[in-house]
Amino acid sequence: MPAPEPIPITLEEFSILFRRAGLDLTKAELEKLLPIYQEFTKQLAMLHDPSLPLDEPVMVFPAEWHAR
Repeated sequence: MPAPEPIPITLEEFSILFRRAGLDLTKAELEKLLPIYQEFTKQLAMLHDPSLPLDEPVMVFPAEWHAR
């Protein structure tokens, strides 16, 4: 399955997301985080793709609760 393209977002739009969350990052910090955000959105798009084959291997995380 081909990977979807990252959702296009400008550095200014990316900055707005952080400012709305109450974070004021420098341009250098935004430039460092933008590729990570783009990779995440690409993976998220793959996860939400309705044509995701259901017979592919999947990762399973056991639900373990260790109450103390």
